This record gives sequence, C-alpha cells and structure tokens, in this order.
Amino acid sequence: YRKGADKLAKLQKMRSRCRRGSNRYAELSRQVRVHHETMANRRLDFQHKLSTQLVSQYDVIFVERLNTNGLCRSHVSKSMYDAAWSQFLFFLQYKAERAGGARPEVDARGTSQECPACGAAVHKELSDRVHVCPSCRYTVPRDVAAAQVVEIRGATGWTDPLRKVILSWGEVAGSRSLQ
Repeated sequence: YRKGADKLAKLQKMRSRCRRGSNRYAELSRQVRVHHETMANRRLDFQHKLSTQLVSQYDVIFVERLNTNGLCRSHVSKSMYDAAWSQFLFFLQYKAERAGGARPEVDARGTSQECPACGAAVHKELSDRVHVCPSCRYTVPRDVAAAQVVEIRGATGWTDPLRKVILSWGEVAGSRSLQ
C-alpha cells in the first residue's frame, strides 16, 4: 500500500477537481478503481507466496493471538489494514492443514517483555530495539527475542505426541537454555 499510496492520492486529487459526470471524472474513477485492484492483487500475491513458503519449510508455525480489531483502532491502523493480517493468518491456517502441518496460536501478552533465555520479565519501551536481560545478560534484537518467546510458549504448550518440536536455534521444546 505504501508504494502505491502516492499515486492513489494523486489520482484522487485529480478526480476531486473534476466535475461529477464528466468524461474526465469517469476516466479518473476507472483509474482509481484499477489502482485499488492492482494494490489488492499485489497484497494477495505476496501473502500467498509467503504463506506457501512458510508452510513448505515448517511443519508447525506458531503465531501470536492478536486482537487485530484493536490494533486497527490504534496508531498502526494503516499498516494493519495494508498488511491484511487476518487474511494472511487464514492463508497460513488452510495451507498448513492441507500440508498436514499446524498453525497454533500463542497468547501475545508480554512476548516482547519476557527474556527467552531465562524467562525473566524485562520492561522495555517501544523505542528500545535491543533486548538485554539484566538477569542472564542475553542480548538479541527485540523482535528476535519476542519471536523466540512465541516459539517457546507454543512449543511448551504443543501437545501432539507424534511431533517433536525443535526450536529454530536447535533446542528441543521445553528447555530454556539459549547460550
């Protein structure tokens, strides 16, 4: 969306200066409609390709259980609508089921405030982009730490006895040693 936002704004501004019912207004309306369709198709294409890639690489994909409606009412609403997060999660779900995998959801509360190495609560402001645990000195980018916490929570809550979940950094689910 961000790529096409400038062109869309320009088309809409040009259309707003035309008289309704004129040929120019009709042509610009068609261009706005086509531009919206193009952006929607790009989004769909990206989501299908990414979800297919993830499902083909991983048997189990843990995701946070996000309140997407709440996020769409916050300061990140434009980005949330643009990403079509719920649609992407739907694609992941049905493709994982078709491939024999799974897409369990994990509680999202506190994932960026918890240390993945020792489990300690580490308060961070949104501007803090690096996770540094005062207890165990584990240092990693904030987003990586949150992803590791999601992975740990999902793997420890995973109940399928036929699958042994090996975390992305090589540990078997249930152990907390990252060092």
